[in-house]
Amino acid sequence: MSTLNDVRAARLALINNDIQTARAKLEKATKAFDVSSQQWKALVVQDVTSPGDAADYVPFDVSMALGESFTATPENQKAVSEANQHMQKGDEIKALDVLRVNDVDVTLSAALLPVTETHDHLQYAMKALDEGKYFDANLALKAIDDGIIVQSYGINAIPQQGNAG
Repeated sequence: MSTLNDVRAARLALINNDIQTARAKLEKATKAFDVSSQQWKALVVQDVTSPGDAADYVPFDVSMALGESFTATPENQKAVSEANQHMQKGDEIKALDVLRVNDVDVTLSAALLPVTETHDHLQYAMKALDEGKYFDANLALKAIDDGIIVQSYGINAIPQQGNAG
């Protein structure tokens, strides 16, 4: 996610007292986050670990791995091979369906960025930067990284995407 790269570059610029670069990177991060929000709306999931808070998150770093209980058999090796073919074509949903139907133990892990909090921190960082409060701007940008959570899901517990509230 380019927004995170720009947030981190802005923090580094602030640390190096390069306010002009920090401002440019922060503006770029904010614009990318706001513009892309319509593109990733279909990707949004809600944090299933705390349904009372039901915050919206956008996954940005997703990986899939065979579960610990996976034992190679001719049947599930065939399913894994077929799933790999779907993955290479960019059809992750079809790949997961093949694995699910064939009872292949798979764990999906995703780094999740909180949507509302990230937007608020970007806005606050820009305001703090405009007011010359560089330390506060840096803390707001750091809070974006601190807000990232990593969740792991079993193949039958992957949350439905596109549930933006």
